[in-house]
Amino acid sequence: MAAGPVTFYYQGWLGTVDGAIRYLYDTLTCALLDANYTPDQALHSVWSDVQSYEIASQPDYSPQTLANKSVSLSADKVVLFADPVDFGDAVTLTAKFLVVYQNTGDPATSRLLFYVDLNAGSADPVQVNNTNFDILWDANGIYASIV
Repeated sequence: MAAGPVTFYYQGWLGTVDGAIRYLYDTLTCALLDANYTPDQALHSVWSDVQSYEIASQPDYSPQTLANKSVSLSADKVVLFADPVDFGDAVTLTAKFLVVYQNTGDPATSRLLFYVDLNAGSADPVQVNNTNFDILWDANGIYASIV
């Protein structure tokens, strides 16, 4: 499925700019959250703030690592890239949000970077039944910031 717009958590963007989160070098984990989650860019800053909404109890689900990350300069924009996120080829799951976070191994210090509403414009989650579930980033990058 095509990823919708990326929304940075305030502390995630700050961490990216001040070097606390190293996009290219840190392990960035992609997790799926349920429809009970209400994003809060200002108050949610670490994985332990949102971990209880992860769809961890769904048998076909496991979090994935953001792979083959790169950064480029395109005209006046710094652009983030990565491979599509593959959650499996024959999975059944229900999720509303994708969250990307810096995985330090400790939920209390694993900074949230950004989230994507998987069904923007609707309160309903995305449901897949025994099918492939990939998050496909925009061909022009995950996110572009004007310099």
